[in-house]
Amino acid sequence: MHPLDGSAAVADPDAFDVTLKNESGNVYTIGCRYDDARPNSYGSDITTTRSPDLWYPVDGGTVQRWRIGFHRTNATAAEGGRCTTATTTTLRGSGDFSAHVYIHSNVADSVGVFTVAMLPEVFTVEEELDLFVANLVENGVKKVKMGTPGSSVGVPLADVEQQWITARLKKRGEWCQFSIDKADGRTVSLGTSPCHNSPTTGRVVVNARARNGSSVSSSFVTLDEVRWVKKDPSDPF
Repeated sequence: MHPLDGSAAVADPDAFDVTLKNESGNVYTIGCRYDDARPNSYGSDITTTRSPDLWYPVDGGTVQRWRIGFHRTNATAAEGGRCTTATTTTLRGSGDFSAHVYIHSNVADSVGVFTVAMLPEVFTVEEELDLFVANLVENGVKKVKMGTPGSSVGVPLADVEQQWITARLKKRGEWCQFSIDKADGRTVSLGTSPCHNSPTTGRVVVNARARNGSSVSSSFVTLDEVRWVKKDPSDPF
């Protein structure tokens, strides 16, 4: 049994498979593996360190299913899971970025922030592209945000938690269109916004970290698919 959520132990695959489709139309997978990145406060008063116990597979039957967790250890420290893929030229420019994710009820009660993003090989804020960032607080409302640190759109966390959703980001040139498919079949359209990613190579990162707040609750998010389909900048949204 896993200590964070009580899930049954399963055979540990090598990595979570991110699906890619390149310019030639070839479909392949690239592994997102645990990343023991250095501690980081992410601009908060709480420093997040990495733990291999907080990025782990759970039983999804015939579907791959991984859980990324967050654990507050004291007033100024926390632990979070993280995985990173290798860099590739497929992860650049224009394309359709999506993830199938379940945001559990414990997320809203914690200060854990969960992100699926595309980053350059050497991190720069200017080339960070966030598919979703769950549990940020904006004007007192907990939200799921999509876009870039300087230009993003969002939806209240309460509207999309405790259900399987598909977050979608469609990038064409320097613009992105955002939407979330909900479990009841409805699509929440979040409009468009300027966006950027690496012009050379990119990597997918799944990350859990702390934001400011007093909660000491642990939390987690479950993923079973992350996908990037390369597109031409002239392709319609």
